[in-house]
Amino acid sequence: MPPEILVICPTRDRPDDAEALLDSLLATSENTVLGLYVDDDQRDLYQRFYGRERVLVTCGPRLGPAPSYNAVWRSYPQFEIYGVACDDIRFLTPGWDEYVHIMIEHFRGRIGVVSADHNGHASVGYPYVSRQWIEILGWLMCPAMTHFTCDTVIELLGDATELVRAPRSCFAIHDLAYATAERAEKLAKDATAFVEWCTEPRRRAIHSLLDARAEA
Repeated sequence: MPPEILVICPTRDRPDDAEALLDSLLATSENTVLGLYVDDDQRDLYQRFYGRERVLVTCGPRLGPAPSYNAVWRSYPQFEIYGVACDDIRFLTPGWDEYVHIMIEHFRGRIGVVSADHNGHASVGYPYVSRQWIEILGWLMCPAMTHFTCDTVIELLGDATELVRAPRSCFAIHDLAYATAERAEKLAKDATAFVEWCTEPRRRAIHSLLDARAEA
């Protein structure tokens, strides 16, 4: 069976964390692939991942997290399902990939969102969507933002279409939640972009997704 799910993870300065993420993915899923985005200036630091089984590495200019997710998707548009990861998370639940597959296939037109349980938070985190979803929008992570609020964008679109918050027994992730000194500044910038997106761009995105569901 060919791989169906690509889990995308931009990573910088943390090859050991990326290795631990990969180990958890391999231990809990059968056929899922990890797609890493590595900045050009860190190719050597991530040398260990080139040619590894169930790993795809995309190298390019330093873009920031959200644009990096989209760059990996554009490099590998053939997968049926795409997921969002960070190098500071660990997959906990064996068989989570089959659960995601079943939920996505249940959505009308395969248009909807599956969100992992992440440290018990109610908000959408580390979402999974279908190839059709991304093709309609033209992106996995909203390109108006760089670091934060992108998951909230997907949560709003999921609320408007179909959204499954996975129970911990089916799909759980542990988030190490590393903090950075630049967090407040980055969040403020992305918050402004988020508010702007919530006007007309949000409405256009919802209408496009709902139209696809209606035609399915």
